Amino acid sequence: MSTMIAVLLIFFMLIHAGSGNNEQCSSSMNDGTNIIIDRYVPLGQHFNFSCDAYERIKQKYLQIISVQWLYRCQKDSFILDNNPNSRFVYDQNEYFLIGYDIQSIHEGILECHVLYKNSLTNESNLESSTINLKVQDCNEKIDSNASHALRNPCQFGQCQVVSAKLGGIKHEKLYCDCFDQYTGLYCDGLFF
Repeated sequence: MSTMIAVLLIFFMLIHAGSGNNEQCSSSMNDGTNIIIDRYVPLGQHFNFSCDAYERIKQKYLQIISVQWLYRCQKDSFILDNNPNSRFVYDQNEYFLIGYDIQSIHEGILECHVLYKNSLTNESNLESSTINLKVQDCNEKIDSNASHALRNPCQFGQCQVVSAKLGGIKHEKLYCDCFDQYTGLYCDGLFF
């Protein structure tokens, strides 16, 4: 019983750690069971990410006690509460995280923490996965060391950012202006 209380206490401490205002992100959050994945999302687009920790636990047929998504960086760090009016919501059955209309200010770290119980040993454990969310905004200077520009998804075309104000809030969206023989959202299809 005391082991379970200690695990729950550690779980809640991990969830609430770093709840202050962070000016920069740290990508050195590896606790041994945590896998860090970089995901690129074009400016103004939506995404649907799975919780890798949840998938690993589900494959082992262990009892899942709770799943919690956290968002960290730039100006805030908070637990995602699955409010349907929020920019980030998650599916409560499979714990997919959905992000809507992602802007540059949303670049940060998304963490999925899974508290589970092994019914054979009656022990509770915590497993997590981390997604380093990077917004593609046509800024090739950031990725100058890469062999190709990760911030520019336009394969055969020119990357552009279009700005508009919606309800008094600045909204930006990435578009690709394709070369003549290419087509598709990111100019990746050859047009015949």
